[in-house]
Amino acid sequence: MSQLSQVIRFASGLYRQRAGVAWAGYLQRDPMALLQLRPGRVDPYAIYGRLRESGPLAPTRLGNWVSTSYRVCDSVLRDRRFGASPAADGQPAGPDAFDLSFLEMNPPDHSRLRRLAMPAFSPKAVAGYAGRIERTAAELLDATSAAGRFDLVSGFAAPLPIAVITDLLGIPDSHSVDFARHGMLIGGALDGIRSLRHARQLQASDEELARLFEHLFELRRREPRDDIVGHLVAAEGDEVGPAEMLPMCTLLLIAGFETTVNLISNAVLALLGHPDPEGLAPRELAARAVADRDSVLVSAAVRHEARPRTAPAAPQYPFCSFRRARTPHCPIGPAAGPRPRSPGR
Repeated sequence: MSQLSQVIRFASGLYRQRAGVAWAGYLQRDPMALLQLRPGRVDPYAIYGRLRESGPLAPTRLGNWVSTSYRVCDSVLRDRRFGASPAADGQPAGPDAFDLSFLEMNPPDHSRLRRLAMPAFSPKAVAGYAGRIERTAAELLDATSAAGRFDLVSGFAAPLPIAVITDLLGIPDSHSVDFARHGMLIGGALDGIRSLRHARQLQASDEELARLFEHLFELRRREPRDDIVGHLVAAEGDEVGPAEMLPMCTLLLIAGFETTVNLISNAVLALLGHPDPEGLAPRELAARAVADRDSVLVSAAVRHEARPRTAPAAPQYPFCSFRRARTPHCPIGPAAGPRPRSPGR
């Protein structure tokens, strides 16, 4: 297939997908479609309310199912009859699909790759990272204090987790800025590709990130080190295939900072936007929580972050969406009887 044909095929698929979401959201008022559009970005909580009103399990106009029931979500996530992604059940991947490594795999491949990543993020290992995380946070805060005013995301929320995850992966300091830049662009595209220009930028970053990781793999083959990439290279061939290493490292890079950037930013926004039940002003609460990370004030700060920005009348619940079971008959929820248990539980 020629390059022009590939571009035409990609563009038609991308805009057909976007048109389908817009049709389902704006004309058919489908809640899951609206969450991907402007109404979902402006006030998702009203849409969450509609999802709860539709019952514990409901079909969507996008061809999948959605549930706001904890029991249903728990059953689906534990039930081996469900695939990890639509592609795993024979559904074609969309034009903006990414290789998300073991997140898109089913056992035993998912278990095998997850087992390789787990030691670096065990409670014992994470506790050992505390010192370097605190030093990095202190350095960033010192720099912002000298400036007087700063942007929370670019000045603290983003560089803190980026510094931590690049250190854990074993990325050399000379390349950490490049890894972070390309990783942030790819991570920002997980919600979907917006245009052909965005797709070209994403492709360029994806190719450059692959080149950087391949160089790091070669470096670790010559110079083994006690870091995540070093452990993957040591397991190459026996536990992880060469083609699996790049998607896995890309996933760990993106997952290592994307969620933390959002958590820090939303936590501070919630602190500044809601009165504190213990009588402290939001700025005072935030300052004291940072100054004394072991105090009960940190718990209060977490409670602030857990509140929605627009408080609904009904309680909030998690939700999950999925396409279908692999087997023709797969009861879910209260009528399904005892829920399947995952191994080791």
